[in-house]
Order: sequence, then structure tokens, then C-alpha cells
Amino acid sequence: MKKYKIQTQSKLAREEKKMCKRLKSIIEKTEADKKEAEVLQKRLESADEERFNKPIEELTLEELYELEAKLKKIHVRIQGNIDNMQGASSLMFLSKDK
Repeated sequence: MKKYKIQTQSKLAREEKKMCKRLKSIIEKTEADKKEAEVLQKRLESADEERFNKPIEELTLEELYELEAKLKKIHVRIQGNIDNMQGASSLMFLSKDK
């Protein structure tokens, strides 16, 4: 019975070691895939921006609409930042009064 228990524990330890090794391999592969995806995403974004690096007269109507949409998104983000800065400066001004 004791010998059987030792063999079972040994077998479980080997199986656990195999599973840990496999898990580590999967994690490493996932990390590599994630890095590759980030590189591809950056390439895609830069390629998208490159389309607008020509004179506005040379853009197609579709490109002009896309550019307008991008500029509107940027405007909304900038306005949000302005609002946040104004709120922060107001709070700082009010806290100095106390």
C-alpha cells in the first residue's frame, strides 16, 4: 500500500511538472503573439495615417470624410482635456482661498 502511494505521488509529480512546462510554453507563445499583434497594430495605424500625408487637394472625397471624422474625434478629446484642466485649476483656486 505504501509503495503504491509513493508511486502515485511520483506519477502525480511528473504529471504536474509536464503540465507546468506546457503552461509555461503556452504563456510564452501567448506573450510572443501579443507582442507581434502590437507591432502589427502600430504598422496598421501608421499606414492609416500615411494616407493623409499628402496635399489636401489630392485626397479623395472618402479620404476627406475619414480625415474629418478623425479630426472631430481629436477635437472631442482635446475639449475633454481642456474641461478637465479648467476643473482642476478651479479646484486649486478654491483650495487656496481656504
